[in-house]
Amino acid sequence: MKYLNPISNLLMESIESYQWELISDTDTITQYNFYDLVDNKYLVQFKSLPGLKGGLSTSWELTYFVKSDDGSYSVSKLVNVNPYRTLKTVFGDILNDFIKIKSWVKVISLEGLSKEREREYISQRTKMYVRYLERNPISGYRLSHYNNNISLIKL
Repeated sequence: MKYLNPISNLLMESIESYQWELISDTDTITQYNFYDLVDNKYLVQFKSLPGLKGGLSTSWELTYFVKSDDGSYSVSKLVNVNPYRTLKTVFGDILNDFIKIKSWVKVISLEGLSKEREREYISQRTKMYVRYLERNPISGYRLSHYNNNISLIKL
């Protein structure tokens, strides 16, 4: 029995990522996009936080959006797809690609925003993001979180 993997490990191994592409890479913004199985379009954006004296910043913020019916991108749109496949795409493949491109980045921050009617102090999204990142650590980074703020800090 001690050699059996927990069911969550087996589930995560069987989930594939969506096909994604790098669409923009500058000194201050790096963007990726992908489509889920029901053609929702996602935009994943890494944005440089202000650095000292105008130099390249070592702190970046990660956000991802879903395209709304009106053509704008929204962080609050809820979609009915597999959230684990989305997480594996964003926090697995895309995040690791970004780290390869921007090897000097020391801190990557993100926030698990609350859903519209959510009443808990720490959002469900934050809990899901932290759980995913704890079970799938980013090589060379340690996870730190306080309330809904999550940081990946380079070792």
